[in-house]
Amino acid sequence: MPATPLGQTMQSNLLVNQRPVGRRFAWQRHLLQWLVVAAASAASALPATAQWRIGGFLGGEHDSSWDEFLVIGADARGAVGTKNIELNPRISYFVRDLTTRIQLDFNVIKPLTLASSSKLLPFIGAGLALERVSYDNALTGGTGAGTNTSESNVGFNYIVGSTLKVSGRVQPFAQFTYSVLNEAANSAVITFGVHFKLGGTK
Repeated sequence: MPATPLGQTMQSNLLVNQRPVGRRFAWQRHLLQWLVVAAASAASALPATAQWRIGGFLGGEHDSSWDEFLVIGADARGAVGTKNIELNPRISYFVRDLTTRIQLDFNVIKPLTLASSSKLLPFIGAGLALERVSYDNALTGGTGAGTNTSESNVGFNYIVGSTLKVSGRVQPFAQFTYSVLNEAANSAVITFGVHFKLGGTK
């Protein structure tokens, strides 16, 4: 069998690897577009007096090495009508070497009621997740050195946490999020943050 020139083989492999990418991630892009539309529709349906809280958080991912543990991000909560349900858009950035990893979440949170004297306000929730990971092959020396490769994954979030009742506009919270993704390892992240109430009374 005649030998195939090395350059031709590499070019053929590159084309084979590139062709499925658009098809593989097309449905994920459509899902992201749907999530954006759904979030905008839900936000527009909120009453003008709805209480929104926004803030940031800091935490870590379970089973990660100490030098690749850190997770930072931003988080918002908005009440939906009188059903004691909150919308929770959220963005997380995973601090990693040679890798850019971002996760966008759109969650629904259900606060739980404890005794009125309790300072803790526990909550549970679930939602949709979109993870985007980019690898710098130029620095790692992996296959395709000199280029960046990336992948997207979608999945579901399962959430449990608690906020702390304090006076004023500042509201500390802690949250554990377990994300089940379609073609990536599941992630378990615990975060601590602070929300700032917008509008309304102090």
